[in-house]
Amino acid sequence: MTETQDASAVVRSTGAPDGVKILYEVVGKGPAITMLHGSFVGRGAFSRQLATLSKQFRLLLVTSRGHDGTEVTLPTDFAFSTTEIKDVCAVLDAENVTHTHLVAHSTGGATAFALARDCPERVHRMVLIEPTLYRLLPTEVYRQVGQMYSAIIAASEASDEVAAWHGMMEFVGGDKWHSLDETKKLRIIDALRPLSPLLVPHGQQLLDFSITEEDVRALQIPTLLVYGDDSVFFEPAISARFKSLRADFQQIQVENSGHNVHHDQADLVNDEILKFFLGS
Repeated sequence: MTETQDASAVVRSTGAPDGVKILYEVVGKGPAITMLHGSFVGRGAFSRQLATLSKQFRLLLVTSRGHDGTEVTLPTDFAFSTTEIKDVCAVLDAENVTHTHLVAHSTGGATAFALARDCPERVHRMVLIEPTLYRLLPTEVYRQVGQMYSAIIAASEASDEVAAWHGMMEFVGGDKWHSLDETKKLRIIDALRPLSPLLVPHGQQLLDFSITEEDVRALQIPTLLVYGDDSVFFEPAISARFKSLRADFQQIQVENSGHNVHHDQADLVNDEILKFFLGS
């Protein structure tokens, strides 16, 4: 069974370049793995990785702005390829980490890719778990994603938080979300409402996040991609694009799992991460 807690975990903070306090959790000892969660989840996204990975690595779990109860303070030029990279580097500097492995899920994958592309000297190896990189999608699929986000953004800008979150969860929630009754859905939406100020900037920046075929071809960081076999509709297209551009990147698809594959099949995913980072 996968353990989910580690008594040695400590929560620390450091200042971002714009003065915002960035929270992060440190677990274990050894070479550093920096772990970047996706939007609207928080550090708990990696709860089933902590005990296993921390036996051989020092884990730095960075809280993205506005998550885990932190203040939602975004600069006017917020972007995953600028603000989020600076926040991660602030944590690395605070911990005296010159270079690190990366494990990133969903939208955290956008930050991880940008960091590996723009600051390769700081990254050793990288695991991307269902990375949200919309610009790699075929034009038709990208247009479909854009239309869905347009409806979410319109609802958010009209201050209809319930409709905005309902649209977001219909978009990314998968079969588990669709199987819930309306009462349970509203309970989940109510829990997400403190994150409402992030809906528009996160959605827009993901749509605008710049990643080109040349970026993928030029990336020098050894990379492992992990996918579930029952994920959101756009992830297989991103997986296929990586396969066509970088056949040398390792890729695995895990059965009986969705977008949160590292939670659904934690033991298997943890084993693959360890093998990749330990070079076995």
